[in-house]
Amino acid sequence: MKSQIDAFKPIVPLAVGLRKQGMKDRHWKAISEGSGIECYPDEDFNLQKLIDIGMAPHVAICEEVGEKAQKEYYIEKSLVKMKAEW
Repeated sequence: MKSQIDAFKPIVPLAVGLRKQGMKDRHWKAISEGSGIECYPDEDFNLQKLIDIGMAPHVAICEEVGEKAQKEYYIEKSLVKMKAEW
């Protein structure tokens, strides 16, 4: 069990980075361009598929783009709230 957990630990940041709120087509395009691996979610999209296509070594780009997407999401959400209050 411990070896399975140790093997999964490096994958966790990949999953977390790509599950950030606000991920849009432009973010997936940035990940694809940054990693050199075409990566767009579809109906068969899952973590195992990402691992199989070799996305694991590109965790840094996924985290970076995911963080940007989440920040943009919160800014957009705040703008909508401000407009509603005006």
